[in-house]
Amino acid sequence: ESQAQSFSTSCEKCPKGMMSDAWGSIMCEPCGQGFYQDSVGHSMCKACPAGRTTKLLGATGLKDCVCQAGSIEEEGQCVPCGTGIACPLGSQLEDLKSNSESDPNLPRV
Repeated sequence: ESQAQSFSTSCEKCPKGMMSDAWGSIMCEPCGQGFYQDSVGHSMCKACPAGRTTKLLGATGLKDCVCQAGSIEEEGQCVPCGTGIACPLGSQLEDLKSNSESDPNLPRV
């Protein structure tokens, strides 16, 4: 996936998902992976909770924080995947259940 860098060069507040790391700076930069900013005009981005990261740069809310690769979201918590189950970034238990039911070669979850 390719992401275009989006920079603002005006004196306006940085939008959601962006930050300016210097007071009075005219450059807004997207929040890095694992961080988000859910309001405008901030100099720092907020870190995702432990065990979570973001899929893309410039995340705009806590909802963008997903389970890291190797873990799966189950009832709002990130838990380690079982043996023999591949859990890519952002995996959710319901997704794996539906995939294993449609493919007889995958282990049942």
